[in-house]
Amino acid sequence: MSSISSDAACENPDTFGGNHSEHSSSSGLDTPIWGVRNIAKVINRTERQTFYLIASGKLPSVRDVGGRKVSTPRKLRADILGTPA
Repeated sequence: MSSISSDAACENPDTFGGNHSEHSSSSGLDTPIWGVRNIAKVINRTERQTFYLIASGKLPSVRDVGGRKVSTPRKLRADILGTPA
């Protein structure tokens, strides 16, 4: 038997399932967005428009990894606004 209670893991913010609020403000912007459908949702465009933007080089942050498109919200925002990521 373990002397650690089942809630002990949640008390330590460095363990899985703990409180990560200090990182939540930037981590969402750096979370990979996989697939054209999800990228389209992030940039508020249709899939067809998003395919065009990728193919024409207007979204340079979108990379092909294992046959799937991937980027992050931060980089997509920089592409659209024309600012460095």
